[in-house]
Amino acid sequence: MNSLNELIDDLRNRIVGGLPLGQLKPGDRLPSIREVRRETGRDHRAVARAYDVVAGENLLEVRGRSGAFVATPEWVEGQMLAETAV
Repeated sequence: MNSLNELIDDLRNRIVGGLPLGQLKPGDRLPSIREVRRETGRDHRAVARAYDVVAGENLLEVRGRSGAFVATPEWVEGQMLAETAV
């Protein structure tokens, strides 16, 4: 598995794992790209790409220069996605 995929999986797991445990809730601010870069030693472009991929999965919202936030649960075909249900 390449470094970007590992970063994407780590970010996804942080969100999906944190919601049911109450560690995260919809609307919570996630660490900045700069913070994740420092924490992981990964290139900031890879971190930004990971955030974009996970945002595309509706698990987080990127709000311009305000940062990244845990997305509100999404509904698909009338059912809440199990990954985002709290």
